[in-house]
Amino acid sequence: MKCILAIPMFLANAKIFKNRLVITSGDLSNSYSTYGIPEREKLPVFQRGSKIYQTIPPHTNQGMKVTVYCSFSPEINIERELTRKLQNLSKMAHIDSYGVLMGETECLKRIELHTFRKFKPKSVSALVNEPPCSYSKIINLAHRNQIGMKGPYSNLAPAASNNVRVVRMDKPIPVREVIHDGLYLVETTATYQLALAWYFGFLHLFRRNSYSNQWYPLTKIGLERENGKTLYAIIMKNIFPGILNIKKNIPSQKAELGQGQDLMSGYAETEGKRITEMPSKSLVWLHANGELGIYGTTKMGKII
Repeated sequence: MKCILAIPMFLANAKIFKNRLVITSGDLSNSYSTYGIPEREKLPVFQRGSKIYQTIPPHTNQGMKVTVYCSFSPEINIERELTRKLQNLSKMAHIDSYGVLMGETECLKRIELHTFRKFKPKSVSALVNEPPCSYSKIINLAHRNQIGMKGPYSNLAPAASNNVRVVRMDKPIPVREVIHDGLYLVETTATYQLALAWYFGFLHLFRRNSYSNQWYPLTKIGLERENGKTLYAIIMKNIFPGILNIKKNIPSQKAELGQGQDLMSGYAETEGKRITEMPSKSLVWLHANGELGIYGTTKMGKII
């Protein structure tokens, strides 16, 4: 049994940039992909007999929704069937959702001026106090490979790629400055919270410990194609445990039926019907409060 998660991102400026659909799976190869969704397009619904079973499609485009598609047939490529009419944006997911921010070119010139005068990186804490630079413009420049990032908080941007224009990430980033759509709760316990967020066009998973106001990424920023397995495991465990149980029971069902019998007859049809009766999940929205930091920091940003 194979399953994939489909998570759409609907943009307020969809007429300029494309809405997108993120596909993740537990497979090691290409487990995070991004596709463009035409305006007012809905997620595909597969008919009975397609051998693909999906949770009940969401009714609205508001917030963050997670839909699961599963198949018991090894010959079925779920992602290919799901995205047959969609444009693959995996190589330009950031550019196609953000582009160049207003004032970004001027900010880059300021960074260049300091670099060539001082021959050392300027800190983010200094840059954000000098208009027109801001946290979002600086991180956006890093995503567009215009600058590199170094320093204790460089995990919040793509890694420096031998860029001569380097900025030192010396402090946490206010969440509201870079995550404009808020965070969406995946798990909450007495000691921590896990939440998903759209971060510069990509889906990322963040954790906040109960004693801190800092969120830190559990997924790799700048290496998004490697994040599918982590996203899939956390989301399935916390949101769709019933589907994981169906998958877990397959070996025992095979043993009962005998290896020579087709699993699709009976068990797959029954459990597939159960999947189609499960609702897709709407995640709880959280205010964009606190900061983005790194694991092991206090409220004031000091590394411990």
